[in-house]
Amino acid sequence: MSKPLGELEQTVLLAVLRLDEEAYGLRIRELLEDRTGRRVTHGAAYATLDRLVQKGYLHSWLGE
Repeated sequence: MSKPLGELEQTVLLAVLRLDEEAYGLRIRELLEDRTGRRVTHGAAYATLDRLVQKGYLHSWLGE
């Protein structure tokens, strides 16, 4: 059984859903900070995205 998602993981998933095709690191951080009023560092955002990929909730690829 997988571990429950943390608050930041849930919030990142919602941001990805909202941003759809525009869901990439910087845009996700901007949306999170705008909606929550909390600062999200680059490291926290990317570490959370990596965890969500590892858990199978997201997939990612490198753009141009």
